[in-house]
Amino acid sequence: GNGGSAGTMIAGNSEPLPYDIMGFQECESVAWVLGDAGFAGKFAGLTGPHALCIAYRKAAWELVNDGVADVGEDRSDQWYGTRAAMWARLRYRKTNQTVMFVNHH
Repeated sequence: GNGGSAGTMIAGNSEPLPYDIMGFQECESVAWVLGDAGFAGKFAGLTGPHALCIAYRKAAWELVNDGVADVGEDRSDQWYGTRAAMWARLRYRKTNQTVMFVNHH
């Protein structure tokens, strides 16, 4: 959306070192954002509920597991609904070390 501004910003700030893992909020399609950035073949994406997405660089990381859970709810005077946390457990290919990446909105 917005003329590809998210993808353009990501592509313009991914040098000299590439992003390894990215979390997005207000994201209905991680494939769209990655495509706008020119990263469609380099990153894998996970799309969760509540417009949450995670992307990781496939050459560096492999997905071990992932999940999502509602972790909160807005107060009644500003109620938009429940809030979720989305996570991905990833293994770094070079060292076999793992990271747990959590995205919340």
